[in-house]
Amino acid sequence: MKTVLLYGREMWKVIKDISRRRPIFVNNCLRCVLGIYWHEKVADVDLWKRCGEMPIDQHIKYRNWNWIGHTLRWDQDHTPRAATASYYSSCIIQLMNIYFDKPGYLVFASSYNGTRTTESIRSDLLSHINGNKYFSVQVTSPLNVTTVCSFDNERIDVIHTNPYFEYKGDYYIAIAESYTEFTYLAKVITQTPSWNAKAKFIVVLFNFAGSSKLAMLGVEKIMDHLFNFNAINVIILSPQPENVRKIPIYAWKLNEYSKACGFLSQNSTNMYMIKNVCSLGVIENDTDMFTNKIPSSLEGCNLHILALERQPFISENENDPNIEKLYINEMASKHKLQTKYSILKMSRGERNPYWNGALKELSLQKGHVLLGGIFPDYDVHEDFESSTTYLGDSYAWVVPRASSSPRWLALIHIFQKYVWFSTIATFGLCVLAWRILGQLSGDSYYHINIFHCLLNTYVSGLGFPAYVRPVKNSLRVFFAFFSIFCLIFVTAFQAKLIAMLRHVTFQNQIKSVEDLIDSGLKFGGPEELHDLFDNSSGVVDTQIEKEWINVENVAKALVDVTVHRNFSVLCSRLELSYLSSVMPELRDNLGHHKFFVFKQNTFTVPIEMIARKGFPIMERISHTFNLLNQIGLSEILHKKLYFFNQQKKALVILPSKIHKSNVAALSTKDLQGGFFVLALGVTFGVVVFVIEIIIDIIFVKNTHY
Repeated sequence: MKTVLLYGREMWKVIKDISRRRPIFVNNCLRCVLGIYWHEKVADVDLWKRCGEMPIDQHIKYRNWNWIGHTLRWDQDHTPRAATASYYSSCIIQLMNIYFDKPGYLVFASSYNGTRTTESIRSDLLSHINGNKYFSVQVTSPLNVTTVCSFDNERIDVIHTNPYFEYKGDYYIAIAESYTEFTYLAKVITQTPSWNAKAKFIVVLFNFAGSSKLAMLGVEKIMDHLFNFNAINVIILSPQPENVRKIPIYAWKLNEYSKACGFLSQNSTNMYMIKNVCSLGVIENDTDMFTNKIPSSLEGCNLHILALERQPFISENENDPNIEKLYINEMASKHKLQTKYSILKMSRGERNPYWNGALKELSLQKGHVLLGGIFPDYDVHEDFESSTTYLGDSYAWVVPRASSSPRWLALIHIFQKYVWFSTIATFGLCVLAWRILGQLSGDSYYHINIFHCLLNTYVSGLGFPAYVRPVKNSLRVFFAFFSIFCLIFVTAFQAKLIAMLRHVTFQNQIKSVEDLIDSGLKFGGPEELHDLFDNSSGVVDTQIEKEWINVENVAKALVDVTVHRNFSVLCSRLELSYLSSVMPELRDNLGHHKFFVFKQNTFTVPIEMIARKGFPIMERISHTFNLLNQIGLSEILHKKLYFFNQQKKALVILPSKIHKSNVAALSTKDLQGGFFVLALGVTFGVVVFVIEIIIDIIFVKNTHY
């Protein structure tokens, strides 16, 4: 009777009514065989033991698995086996026709060591893909690779991609017979130049688990893995043990995504659902399985921010400028995001071959994003995703300030050489013109004497009036204009002299990178700047790369520059402006810098937010950054930093002035060059006066006799 009852059970469509009525009928038959009447209370378990039978549902499942194994052992072209594989192929092809609606780059991943059924599915799909010529296809298979789906944080790797790789995956198809096999497929999918977390994924998990619970566990693990890499446009086809011809299609529902912002605070538990069913190779309904999983509003999203403590960008002290933190908070307020900052006191990190520092913390998913005055280089762009630029910064070399020049050298350094040459030439022309005009005008020999012309010109040049005027009118007119010229020259000389005395000059100041290398000073900077010299072919850059010293604390390095005068650092101008306003060691009593900054920037860099590849809300964040830049928020924050630095600078300088109030603002030392000019003028005036008296006496005696 049981044989007749279960005949053709492989083709049954199991419904609740049949599942309920079937054990009742079988148990009643067993009671009749054993002569157990209705008033006798015998449990079903005891009944099965007495008959040596198993529950009818378990018996049916056992025979179904025998049938599946029997089918899989058939040849590839055997009708039942081909029908089973064709169901899956037909389902996937229908999904491709519906959702892979635009031409693009398709990555097809499967193992070459699969069963005959998976090989048949693979063959059918590739034939369809190559037949319609709609996609650019990359077929890949795991060969001697390791898994990347470990949930041990120490083994989670970043995605090494190439930002300049021309093709990014638009669609992905993966066929695996178990979750373990999928972990190897994931390696060749995620860690290739074509990886794109925002693509559409179809995963076939052809795994006949012992129960629905085990089958769903495999689906959950695959969902967790892909969500770990920020891939959320995923559907998974996995057969039901009870009916291999009815294939449920799982997809994310993510109705709570706005509270998570990503994998950090959310996993796949209870976050996926059966979105559709493919029965006998036909999709039953037209539900959109790739709807936008991210809600239009991010209100309430908890954004966990890893922030490097670096002035003036990020600090634990709310009284500091925190210009980048203010910018991020403004962005968060636009989206009504809830922000949580974790301040990291470490370097940005480098890849050698795995990431260290703060970027390692980000790759281990300790937070959603990383910021703190970071500019992404090639390696960062290769492994992480960055936002648009919202702040800018530049880097320049900071070297010790050279010793100040003696103040009397201001007399020489007032003008450039060509100015002095022009002055001497003009002086000679004036003497020559005086001589010629005097000769033509017929003035007395005394007034046109060359020695007399030189003395008058020199005295006028020093700003003193000549003691004797010419007699003839033509020469007197020339003398008047010449006196005006001398007054203008003396005025310009004195104005320039005052400026030179106020701005001290320095001897042998290092002003270029070549001078820095030749000086023998040690130099360096933050570790992330070192790589910028690594790939350069220039001779100077190669020398810098070889002798570079990594600096973890820029403030301490600046103390070495200004106090110990044995180091030079490549420093951010924004960071330097802040540190020079709060560190008294970097200024003298009058507020002058004890360091010298090269005028030319070594680097001009963008400052961006960093996240793992495919961070779903990065596009919205970048769009908001662009809007904030258009309204001038960056300029506002720079002005805020400038006024903050001015206030701090005043607070640093004021105590030193109060402590040394007996020092005049303009001391004798500051004016020694001016006093030297005054003494020089008086001395030459007296000498000229004495010479003139002697000449007059000789002239009178010669005339008298």
